[in-house]
Amino acid sequence: MRPVTLMLTPVLPSPTGGGSHMRAAALLDCLRSRGPVIVVHAECWGPTPDVADRSWVRERAAAMIVIQPDRLSALPAIVGDALRAAGLGQSIDAVFVFRQVVAPIGLRCGASFRPRVMLLDLDDDENDLAPMLAALRRTRGETDVAEAIAAMTRRHTVARAMIMPRFDRVFLSNPHDVRALRERYPQASITLLPNVLPPVTRAAGVARDPLTILFLGTLNYLPNEDGVGHFIRDILPLIRSRSPHVRLRVVGSGLPERPALLVADGVDVVGAVPDVGPEFARAGQLVVPLRAGSGTRIKILEAFRHGTPVVSTTIGVAGLGVSDGDQALVADAPEAFAERCLRLVTHEHERDRLSARAAEWVEQHHSIGTMLERVEAALDHAEGRSDGRA
Repeated sequence: MRPVTLMLTPVLPSPTGGGSHMRAAALLDCLRSRGPVIVVHAECWGPTPDVADRSWVRERAAAMIVIQPDRLSALPAIVGDALRAAGLGQSIDAVFVFRQVVAPIGLRCGASFRPRVMLLDLDDDENDLAPMLAALRRTRGETDVAEAIAAMTRRHTVARAMIMPRFDRVFLSNPHDVRALRERYPQASITLLPNVLPPVTRAAGVARDPLTILFLGTLNYLPNEDGVGHFIRDILPLIRSRSPHVRLRVVGSGLPERPALLVADGVDVVGAVPDVGPEFARAGQLVVPLRAGSGTRIKILEAFRHGTPVVSTTIGVAGLGVSDGDQALVADAPEAFAERCLRLVTHEHERDRLSARAAEWVEQHHSIGTMLERVEAALDHAEGRSDGRA
């Protein structure tokens, strides 16, 4: 019998629905290449966005368990029932935990099933993001919320120090996060696992419009809300003062805390779409004007795959290793950001040059084979367990 993997995740693995969903989907594809996978979707982060494809998991997993946080204590028994119902015996070879929030229940399942290997994908360093979120809250006058974020971060740090050494391998998507956490937690085995994106089918019959700028992101995620608000308020007017027919299309699920920030001349709010392919095909460029963030942005990899050039802040491209003028255009000051957007509006050759370089780069560094190789290596060559693990 092929080895069984138990995958625990707070988001539904899906090729649509946002960056975390897409990373979880890529991980599931890697894990199922070696044997059956039981997927546990613990809804710790709330309901699944409508644009996420629920059927995608069911077609790939040997069993799928959706569970509410208040029932997690019963999960080992539920997983045992799922094993028997799927005819997979009683043993689990590997437990793969996606994100720290479900690590405690992952460890409990590890204690029950005694797998050969325990793996944890943190994706990003949430503690690196927390000070940025607190700063954004303070600029809004939300001091109490900022203090609550700081308190939560302290608790998160304590928990992480206890959790990480109990896994055979810990993954992160950003090289900076890998270096920082290796220094902070030398007792843990930490490895870079880049975000990846398989080749896409580019939308046919959609004409690219150099006057259309695309913003893509979950709009109730504060860094995205701040980023698109910053672009609409501080950058778009500079662009339209020189090219008045330019329009911004805002695509993504969720509703920002301050919806009024999306109301402006030249802004079209599209909302969630089931397929972002036509949006990338239509847009002359994708903008990533983030001023806070962690991990790496899968939306940039999507744009590269779809042949859509990218203008981003330094934070937006953090961890990807791209440089200004090579795979993307990068600027932080509003005037410089607007200048780079206008360059793509007016210069077709520049759009084509960046698109070609980016497509070659993403295939070389962020293909699904990159993730598969590193996940398989961790599964096949797991380090010895620490004495403290259950």
